[in-house]
Amino acid sequence: PMRAEKKFQEVFETKEPEEVKNIFIGTKSKSFDEGTLSIIFKNPLINEQESHFHAYIVARYLRSKVTGCASITLETPNSFAFALGYFLEDYKCLALVHKGRVVHCVGGELKEKLYLLNAFSLSMIPYKRAFVEVEKVTTQEAIDLLKDNPWESYISHEATAKVLSQFLGTEVRMRREKLKLKPGDRALVFQIEVRPKEGQVFSEEEIKQIITKELFSFRLVRLL
Repeated sequence: PMRAEKKFQEVFETKEPEEVKNIFIGTKSKSFDEGTLSIIFKNPLINEQESHFHAYIVARYLRSKVTGCASITLETPNSFAFALGYFLEDYKCLALVHKGRVVHCVGGELKEKLYLLNAFSLSMIPYKRAFVEVEKVTTQEAIDLLKDNPWESYISHEATAKVLSQFLGTEVRMRREKLKLKPGDRALVFQIEVRPKEGQVFSEEEIKQIITKELFSFRLVRLL
């Protein structure tokens, strides 16, 4: 154990957040969202013969830092990624993303999160390759979904947030922040079926009329 700990400090640089929300392991340092535990190889030229031991000491480190679900993004040689998957295969809540491809390891899926949106963008998918499932749901199904699950609002338009608060019977806050989905996450999208004029921003009264005339729909988007 002492040799593994010493070797880890020799090989890797780490940045530990107060609360670990996701993990990045790679050969190049990047800018990360708050809550990302980053583990960076000090030497980008990894000796393939040592990959097995490197993966072992990283797995030991992760077990000491992460007790809940883990979403791990890897930008490492294949030999390291495969070895790390082997050392972490007994995790019951783990998702691995290797070089932009979503990979689910044996042991189950991450606990999914639910977001309420007024628009869906492909920029919300931070992977080079991913599968997305889209389902049209009724208004009552949307209400039940919000009632039965913890969720976060990413409604970026103040008037829409106010009207949806009244319409859905729950407080909907406006939030203008970037959203990055992870495997298993769901997005409930309030979709207006009216094309706005160039430069037009719907007012609160116009959104109420759109709802009254049923010129909207709800779509449930899930990142697989």
